[in-house]
Amino acid sequence: MTNLLSEEEINSLLDEHNEYEKVIDFHKNLINDLVDILSKLLKTDVNIKFNSIRKITAQLIEKKKYSSFNIFSFYPLNEKFILEFNYPINFIVIDRLLSGKGVNCIQNRAFSKIELSLIKFILDPICDILNKHYKNIDEKYLITLEDVLTTPKMVYREMVNFSFELSIGEEKGIFNFIYPLDIYKAFDISEREILQLEVILDYLYLKEDKLFGLQEGDILELNKNVNDLAIVTIDSKEKFLATLGSVKNKKSIKIVDYIGDSLNVK
Repeated sequence: MTNLLSEEEINSLLDEHNEYEKVIDFHKNLINDLVDILSKLLKTDVNIKFNSIRKITAQLIEKKKYSSFNIFSFYPLNEKFILEFNYPINFIVIDRLLSGKGVNCIQNRAFSKIELSLIKFILDPICDILNKHYKNIDEKYLITLEDVLTTPKMVYREMVNFSFELSIGEEKGIFNFIYPLDIYKAFDISEREILQLEVILDYLYLKEDKLFGLQEGDILELNKNVNDLAIVTIDSKEKFLATLGSVKNKKSIKIVDYIGDSLNVK
């Protein structure tokens, strides 16, 4: 089954940092380039509108027919994501590439080898666009087209689906970017430019007169023992426990335990 995420669930998924708008903006910029290249290749007006974001399961994808599931590898994460064209889109694009008018000529049959080659033909410039935008996030990212499937066997059980309405001339259909959660979370981490990490030895409360009376050489006794673990925070949120040490004459820490409910560093 598929469930439309509530605003609260979306905010939780995106680490309570209002990353939702950032991710949508990323796709909007990508979509602008997709509109340009599709308009040129299909020789007609193309328009794309954001539709929804959903959490989906592999079972839902497996039941779809006459869609193309275009599998892209995502280096260096050793993961894959899907660009799905639903069945009206595929046949409209194929008809346009064959100098037709791009009518919705849906047929109850599998794609021919020629039709699949035409789908792959239009995916090459789309892959270039994906690389352009993902490298703006991180230069090390490399997107490659791995396969085009019409009856996929999905591995991922839970994914996030960005759905868009695509208008080609007078015809309309839906296409989806489908990310497994690992890629989705990695994408959110890359959107953040800087994360503040702090190592806290202990907390100490002082009366105002003692605080303002501190002088050079004063020694403050903390509550923790010498061998107690330090607290590591990320963006002011307590996440890890660590031991203190040194590496090449520089202070260092070794993470020994995770104490946060969720790693809010997306």
